[in-house]
Amino acid sequence: MYRRNLLFSTLFKTNLNGKLTAKLSKRSDPGRSLRCLNLKLISQQRHQHIRCLCNTESHRKTLHSGHDRQQHDYRSFSKSSWMMVAGAGLFSYSVWKARHQLQDLRNQFTVYALDDEKDDKDSSTDKTETKAQEPTTPNDQVIPSYVPYLLIGAGTASHSAMRAIRLRDHKAQVLIVGDEDNNPYSRPPLSKELWYGEQTGIFYDPKDFYGIPEDLPSTKYGGVAVLQNRKVIKLNTEDRIAFLDNGSEIKYDKCLIATGGRPKNLPVFENASKAVQSRVHLFRNINDFVRLHTIAHTRKSIAIIGGGFLGSELACGLAHKGHNRGLTNLKVYQIFPEKGVMSQVLPDYLSKYTTEKIKEEGVDVVSEKSVKEAKYKDKQVVLTLSDGSQIKVDDVVVTVGLQPNDDIAKTSELDIDPMRGGVMANAELEAKPNIWAAGDVASFYDYKYGRCRVEHHNTADSMGKLAGQNMAGARKLYEHKPYFWSDLGAESYQAIGEVASSLETFSIFTPLKDKTLKEHSSQQDGIKNSNNSSQTANPPALKSTEDYQGVVFYYKDKQIVGIVLWNVFGRGKVSTCRQILEKSKEIRSEDPYELSKLLFRSYKPSKPKIDNKQETSEEKS
Repeated sequence: MYRRNLLFSTLFKTNLNGKLTAKLSKRSDPGRSLRCLNLKLISQQRHQHIRCLCNTESHRKTLHSGHDRQQHDYRSFSKSSWMMVAGAGLFSYSVWKARHQLQDLRNQFTVYALDDEKDDKDSSTDKTETKAQEPTTPNDQVIPSYVPYLLIGAGTASHSAMRAIRLRDHKAQVLIVGDEDNNPYSRPPLSKELWYGEQTGIFYDPKDFYGIPEDLPSTKYGGVAVLQNRKVIKLNTEDRIAFLDNGSEIKYDKCLIATGGRPKNLPVFENASKAVQSRVHLFRNINDFVRLHTIAHTRKSIAIIGGGFLGSELACGLAHKGHNRGLTNLKVYQIFPEKGVMSQVLPDYLSKYTTEKIKEEGVDVVSEKSVKEAKYKDKQVVLTLSDGSQIKVDDVVVTVGLQPNDDIAKTSELDIDPMRGGVMANAELEAKPNIWAAGDVASFYDYKYGRCRVEHHNTADSMGKLAGQNMAGARKLYEHKPYFWSDLGAESYQAIGEVASSLETFSIFTPLKDKTLKEHSSQQDGIKNSNNSSQTANPPALKSTEDYQGVVFYYKDKQIVGIVLWNVFGRGKVSTCRQILEKSKEIRSEDPYELSKLLFRSYKPSKPKIDNKQETSEEKS
């Protein structure tokens, strides 16, 4: 009953204050044609319990006084019983409805369908952009002077570390310091599910999970607090003191650096006029998503710069939203200098196939060209490409990689990876005594791949978990193989281990409609070794009109170091790939075809005859 009362009272309080997770705009302007996203989440309010409306003093006397009940005659008892039944039914319906509505509120970030009307878009654009970028309130939280565990950065790595610390040390006091005005959340949905109309929660925990930073040192059984809108600018590694951007100091016992990264920009846009820069956007956090989500319903054309997985996901998501929300006039360009999308990861033939699939999603792909000049003319950005051609768009989104936020390492005398950037850490993710690093900012040592810095969600999650365990007393090596996934319209793939198009590959694909396996070696593309120096010849026939299921094995020094699963799903598939990578030294050259049988869903294999396969001198010998 208490939980029901809490649900009902929370919803009642929510409706009273009018703070919904996503409020509809009242359209005070005729050109305002979208529903504003409100990031002031209802779950961030501290619950104030109020008595349920049906639980009044008179009801308690009527229901719980046995003496009064005995005085009623049969008729009055029957009448009151029916009233009780009706009231209980109404109450049950109210609780059921409240629970479902509150569940949506607790998702904390829900994207609603936007209106398709197109009224006076210029005036609408100015107001919606201001709404998306309105400044946050000043941070007036009291900062504790000491915490046992200090986690710098409020992303996935810090959240996983916090969970691991609390599992090993149940009374741990953990303070997370982040420069955003949000608690830890998952970034992948910002470029994936949310663009396809899925109402998904991205925050890891409800607001009530976290305590107040001021009260953290006095918690008897430990707890977790998030200090928002603050940044640690320097560490005194000897005295274990963290210096914040507002002049505050926090003494700690153990510290994790998980500051992530920031999106890179291109000099052609950085040196452009202010009018151009106002139409150029980077994509990383919630505010970036809100801004781009708004733009998608107020502009007529958008250019995505970059052919990586983030740029390709956004291009497909924008094209999908444009064609499935009535915005048929939304033109989406994807511009990149490579021959095809994901060309640094996928083999040449698979990159070309994927590019054609992205075109089918409605994206105007402009490959093998780069932006040389950007000017603002007639309320549009005019992009001059490397071949002299021009493209006019309303807005530009730059997705050309990530720069690690390793400034704190420079001010704190920590080692920085000169090749990859990021804070240098050992195989236990320790950068210095009592200081660990995890996530996009960490350059760690892997016993199989050497020194690495990986910018993927799964890696940040696994690194944060191990760093948290080691901070709480474990002494474990980081052995987790890199993993990431991407959805490009109807195509989906998962990558495990070291995957690079410069490596030798061996692929097995089958059309989904007939399940006939077809082998292909990257030697048919002329890739005889890792230097990728020979000519292209005899690419496989992957028709863009068909859908395929496939496995790509990546080789280095005659060992499998990476695997890509193309439209291959099912429980245990990724774990199977990890086992293959662990035992790659024991796998013979003819085994990949047999290994693929463990990964495909269901088929009747009959090993085909390969006519065009070229043998290298090493194979002949």
